[in-house]
Amino acid sequence: MTVVRGSSSHTINSYGSDIVQFENMLRKKSLSSTHNWNDIDDQTIESYIRLLNERGYLPSTKARKLAAVKSFLGFLHNEEVISSDPSDDITLQRQGSKLPLVISVEKIKSLIESTLIHSTYPIAERDHAMLHTAYATGMRATEIISLNVRDIDLKAGNIKCLGKGSKERMVPIHRGAIDSVRQYFKKSRRDLLKASDMDAVFLNRMGKRVSRQGFWLILKKYAKLTNLDHAVTPHTLRHSFATHLLEGGAPINHVQELLGHSSIATTQIYTHLTTGHVREEYEAAHPRAFSKDYNV
Repeated sequence: MTVVRGSSSHTINSYGSDIVQFENMLRKKSLSSTHNWNDIDDQTIESYIRLLNERGYLPSTKARKLAAVKSFLGFLHNEEVISSDPSDDITLQRQGSKLPLVISVEKIKSLIESTLIHSTYPIAERDHAMLHTAYATGMRATEIISLNVRDIDLKAGNIKCLGKGSKERMVPIHRGAIDSVRQYFKKSRRDLLKASDMDAVFLNRMGKRVSRQGFWLILKKYAKLTNLDHAVTPHTLRHSFATHLLEGGAPINHVQELLGHSSIATTQIYTHLTTGHVREEYEAAHPRAFSKDYNV
């Protein structure tokens, strides 16, 4: 998954835990601490599906767990560890597209500004710079926490981002976010850095790189303080960034490039979210939009 697919560490960890769960079921079923992968058949896979159903997993979670097992068994077959792939006849159900949560520009502004209201130095300036950067660039949570000082060119207003599949892209960052990062670098980061030589941009109280979970908790804290929807996540900032760009008239291929999507089909989900904006523009611009006295 690392070398061939270029999967993220988050995906690899998720698949790893799913495969361990599958293996634990096999061991329990065989009443032995060991098992032979060649003993797995379609009935084994069906037993696993029943187990997932009994545990009440969401459809999306079940789909991922089955995808992990199917991928792993396919790998074992390709490597000739097993003579046949028992998951060949298992068809993964395509999950319906769920429109991502997007929050308004005004709420984004309140969220970012709340960092300076509800926190104290140096955490306030770090959180302000981190959330400002996330919304200004549309970068993924993993991409944000993986940033190193050398990746940010404040003078040019660019950030070098390492995305999925180790694909590198250059993302512009607007003046407001640049000022937030510059203010954070000026003193707050040095105070958080303590005596270490950590190159990470965003540091925790221990002087270490902020973790993915840490970023999530930071965002949840301010989302709660500003009375935003409980479902707000780091990806909400990314979704909002893309949607607001499209609403502002940015070409979809430019948004695709900024987000680091390999296929424009992935970016097209955001066009569904701009329908309301397009309707408003139509009604405001069309000469007969709200006229009650025109003749058809």
